[in-house]
Amino acid sequence: MTKFTVPGPQLRQALQTASAFMSADDTLPTLAGVHLAPVGDLVSFTATNRFIASYETLKTEGDPFTTTIPARVVTSLIAVLAPIDVDDPWDDDGQLIKPFEPFDLATLTLANEGNVTVRLVGHETVEITFVPPSMKFPDIPRIFEQAEAHTGEPLDGLCFTPAMLAAVADAVRQREDGLLQVVTAAKGKPMVVRQGDNFKALIMSVKVP
Repeated sequence: MTKFTVPGPQLRQALQTASAFMSADDTLPTLAGVHLAPVGDLVSFTATNRFIASYETLKTEGDPFTTTIPARVVTSLIAVLAPIDVDDPWDDDGQLIKPFEPFDLATLTLANEGNVTVRLVGHETVEITFVPPSMKFPDIPRIFEQAEAHTGEPLDGLCFTPAMLAAVADAVRQREDGLLQVVTAAKGKPMVVRQGDNFKALIMSVKVP
């Protein structure tokens, strides 16, 4: 078996953001999920619906492995990891009490049979086991590298679909990492935006006849 651990709140944020980039097309089951892969001592979270893509890294303890969490499991994990409101949201000094995170740690374990178990530990312990899809996930990091190689090229004639731009903005709206920064945008190439040090997204440009 191989396993690694990440903080529960960070796992929730990474999955919640990536879920906005997953494909909802039933004919593309490989893209209907969030892909995890080791990056040194980090683990990356990648998702795409072919028009937009996200890439985020988290620090881990253990040995990260490559797997894809199916969309239905992603949805279940986000729901289980959701912060819980307290009965009385105000303390004795009149300060608002934030909802508390139900799980401190999440351990992902890859069994010899290929199954993956996510074990959440906090006020209670919850385990969710799934079978990853067998089809290979596209090499999204490579696409980011190719797009970022065009930094500094002219922007004349650059066009994007409003819905795709809005989808990226909505996905990161609740994060606390600050403003979105355009990393690169060149004519005929995808635009790459970054928020904070660990998250970036890619938006495919469109050709105008």
